[in-house]
Amino acid sequence: MRFRYPKILHFRYCRTLTTLLIAHPYPVTLTFLQQALSNLPSDIGLVAVSEYLQETNKKQQRCLSLAKVNQLLANMWRSVLKN
Repeated sequence: MRFRYPKILHFRYCRTLTTLLIAHPYPVTLTFLQQALSNLPSDIGLVAVSEYLQETNKKQQRCLSLAKVNQLLANMWRSVLKN
């Protein structure tokens, strides 16, 4: 069986797609993934959903922390400008 995907998907998402989640896949999807696993490029990795979610949560927490720091700095700068 030969698997193909539309070229437009590759064109539109080859540089922007960072995550692809396959939930409740069809048997043909599992067959394809089993065949394709050995042919993945080095910059593509497979991870469990739980591992991905943990990493995503860590990144979001870091972003929130940076946002808080930026807000504090902005508030400090405003108070300096007022004086």
